[in-house]
Amino acid sequence: MRGLGLSVFGLAVLFLPPSPAPACSLCGPYAGKSAFVPQYWQAHAVVCGTLANPKLDGNTGAGTTELHIDKRVKDDPRLKGINVFILPRYLTVLSPKEPPRFIALLDDKLQCIGGRADYSPALLDFLAASEAVKGKLRDEKLAHFAKYLDSADASVAEEAFMQFAQASDREVLDAAKSLKPDVFRKLVQDQKLVPERLALFAFLLGATGTPADADLLAPYLRKPDDRACKALDGILAGYILIKPKEGWAWAHSVVGDPKQSFFVRWGTVKAVRFLQRARPEQYHKEFLHTAGLMIQTGELADVAIGDLERAQIWDHTKLILAQYGKKSHTAPIVRNALVRYAIVCPLPEARDFVNQLRQREPKLVRELEQDIAFEQGK
Repeated sequence: MRGLGLSVFGLAVLFLPPSPAPACSLCGPYAGKSAFVPQYWQAHAVVCGTLANPKLDGNTGAGTTELHIDKRVKDDPRLKGINVFILPRYLTVLSPKEPPRFIALLDDKLQCIGGRADYSPALLDFLAASEAVKGKLRDEKLAHFAKYLDSADASVAEEAFMQFAQASDREVLDAAKSLKPDVFRKLVQDQKLVPERLALFAFLLGATGTPADADLLAPYLRKPDDRACKALDGILAGYILIKPKEGWAWAHSVVGDPKQSFFVRWGTVKAVRFLQRARPEQYHKEFLHTAGLMIQTGELADVAIGDLERAQIWDHTKLILAQYGKKSHTAPIVRNALVRYAIVCPLPEARDFVNQLRQREPKLVRELEQDIAFEQGK
């Protein structure tokens, strides 16, 4: 039985953090995880099989593990006759009678550039089918992967979801034009669905469904439990797409009501942010109205003011400046957000405000100006 050695550097790629990329804000921590399909596409050759005979090399923690090849998913003539790879890393094999399965991704030099533990025949079929959309536009890719979101194979369903998690908010909304609501109708009623998936699927139901589908989302808004609160951004955004008048009325009533649960209000804010990022031109008016309500409630004022500063939107300048000194807005985080906004804002009333404040609180203004200059690299 022949073996093929791989460099330690090759397998080290498995443990590098994913590169920054636009991500769907509905998908929570999943947006920061590394999806396997793009790594699979980059691989020159792919082999999979079972792990055996792990060996440690002294006390360094380094070692080797055999990969007994069962299948060549992407072949290369140089792999002919090779039945075992020697992976230069110690990988645990608890029971030789039930060895773990492993997929190895190889570059054009047959060096290992990535991999994943465990796989199923369904996952291998899913990876092979994904080749059809390699190099396609994002909306075409997402339309393909949407067919697998309700897969009975957990690894396939998760990998399909990851393709949406790593798309931008705008790309997710753009892709909805080519999707059908049937799968999302089923998924949003699954009580075992984790909040991140519920958020995405509820939004996609709103983006693809009919007015009747609002009835599937409305119960989550009427009495949101802990799971619904965590998924409220997608649920509300989807509901707004189906029934905009009712959806925006609900959002504005919640944001402006300090008696509402903070988590319900925060989920509502995230829904508005998502829509504004996905379609800034279409939802600018509603975004401004929501921000105005938040500015007047101390608990959320710093969030709205910070969003407006970063977007360089100055429509609410007078309203923001009018909150300074109010008892509801004296928390340092709110006060600092307000003064930062005034320092950055180019309007005359903001400059006048800063000049007057500099006389009363010179240290505060100086420190915030220094923070802003540092952030801008000055």
